[in-house]
Amino acid sequence: MKKLLCLLISAATLTGLLSVSGTVSFASELSPETGYIDTSNPYSFRIPSEKTAQTGRIASKAPARSASLPAQYDSRDHGFTSPVRDQGQTSTCWAHAAMACIEGYELVNGISQPGIDYSESHLIWYAANPRDMSGNSNANDGENLGSKAYDYGGNWFRASIALANSEGINNETDYPLYPYSSSQYPFTESDRYTHTSGRGIQDLYHPDTHEEIKQAIVSNGAVMIGFASYDDYFLNEVTVSGHTYYSYYCNGRYSTNHSVALVGWDDSYPASRFGINPGSDGAWLARESWGSNSKDDGYFWLSYADQSIDDYSAFSTLSLEDNLRTYSYTSAENGGYFQQVNQYANVYTCTGYELLSTVGIFNYTPEATTTRDIYKNPVSGKPSRGTKVGTATRYLDNEGYFTFEFDNIPLNPNDTFSAVVTVSSNNEIKLPAEVPLPARDDNGNYVYDENNNLVYVTNYTAHTGESYVGSGNLWSDTVASGAGNCFIFVNTKCNHLLVTNETASTCQTHGHITSYCSRCGFSSETELPLTDHIYVYRSQTNLEESLDYRVCLNCGNSELIARRAVMKPVTLAELIQRIINLIMERLFMLKN
Repeated sequence: MKKLLCLLISAATLTGLLSVSGTVSFASELSPETGYIDTSNPYSFRIPSEKTAQTGRIASKAPARSASLPAQYDSRDHGFTSPVRDQGQTSTCWAHAAMACIEGYELVNGISQPGIDYSESHLIWYAANPRDMSGNSNANDGENLGSKAYDYGGNWFRASIALANSEGINNETDYPLYPYSSSQYPFTESDRYTHTSGRGIQDLYHPDTHEEIKQAIVSNGAVMIGFASYDDYFLNEVTVSGHTYYSYYCNGRYSTNHSVALVGWDDSYPASRFGINPGSDGAWLARESWGSNSKDDGYFWLSYADQSIDDYSAFSTLSLEDNLRTYSYTSAENGGYFQQVNQYANVYTCTGYELLSTVGIFNYTPEATTTRDIYKNPVSGKPSRGTKVGTATRYLDNEGYFTFEFDNIPLNPNDTFSAVVTVSSNNEIKLPAEVPLPARDDNGNYVYDENNNLVYVTNYTAHTGESYVGSGNLWSDTVASGAGNCFIFVNTKCNHLLVTNETASTCQTHGHITSYCSRCGFSSETELPLTDHIYVYRSQTNLEESLDYRVCLNCGNSELIARRAVMKPVTLAELIQRIINLIMERLFMLKN
């Protein structure tokens, strides 16, 4: 069995940390690693003896043309871009690029209005300060950086881990990017799971071809990328007809150190405008995060042929207004994967009366059919042996983070439940989990012990009985196998126990139905329509006229229905006199 467990595991890391370099001093990115587990000893993690300068995902270099997509496109022409932000003296380009993409998605899809402005600061803080003491999540990972988070850098993976744990998205007005000072970031644990925008991450996928990237810009508003930014060597300024174009092309596979959002393209953008000729026309329109006074109103052109572009990422969002709790064992970035297995699972214990609504996973296997099964009270050590209460399947064409929806599966306090993921693909299957990574010093250099062996760090907390990998009914505990937890995120809503009160409407005042959940404090109020008046009909007569009207018994409101003149009785003398007067008036008129 031990040999079988050894053969199950092969780990590889994702990208390193991303930050800005250029006109001011910023923290540099740590180079990506590729790691594995020595199969003769599952607790011995290694890195290859030779590494390339960069190991990220690169899209096709030849600009693919499609009949369904134009040769030129600019999201700004359609009102699908928010104003360019300014990261100031911080290494927060990654968070600005992510929020630009999220804002763009909501503008394209009519979810938000043009004034949308989401908080980069909240995302930055909780991505780099992941230890959770609130009890809202089971994740208790990472080494909290405090205000150093704003110097540390990041990338799409750092953003997605925080968002997958339901930490944000929030409004800028509630969590602004304060003036750069270590004493200016007072975020507390109570701020962690706030959702002042009511929004959270739904999917984050990596388009692989130029056509997919273009379609993502159109459908999702923008696409986040990392690339190697070295202004002194590669940025070119060309003035044509009074307009200055800023163009960038890097001809080397350097590690990425900056993130931007792609918001358009031009298949005919001239190769001659680049400082180094890329050999072909065509460029992406990239949005910066140094304010609208930088470059061309905050934008520049990035060659299709740039050799350093890494990890194209497109975002979409969903509502988290009813989200009660996120179950997760993962908030650190020690990303790796298992091979030679096609199932993985996390087992959780429910803490309240809840409804399971969504499950999110990271997918490392493109062109995969992925199924999520939910089991109640599974057998210990066998997460797929229990009462199946829900299933959901999606075909995942790309890598990234994806959310599966469920029909509000009820859970009670102390219920154990498992989220089991099964992956089927003709490609090599990779199942995401935490793995140790090589330690680095402040300068990005590897750390070695006194025997000149690489030092590895496990920047996560994991326990047996939480995560499993396997095939069929054969399961292995990931922690017992030398790794950490699997990347599975479960969101629940409160299964409300409502106390309802009603005040009746009258014909003058609206009544209300108020509901209050005794479990989570949720409250709602519905206004009832006014009731009809209750009328009685009455009449009244005086010397001059007779009146018919109605009066409401509740409020006293009265409405006139009819009015009639009253005929007065006269004497014979009065009648003769009136006749004489009429005759005299007639004669007078004839005479004149």
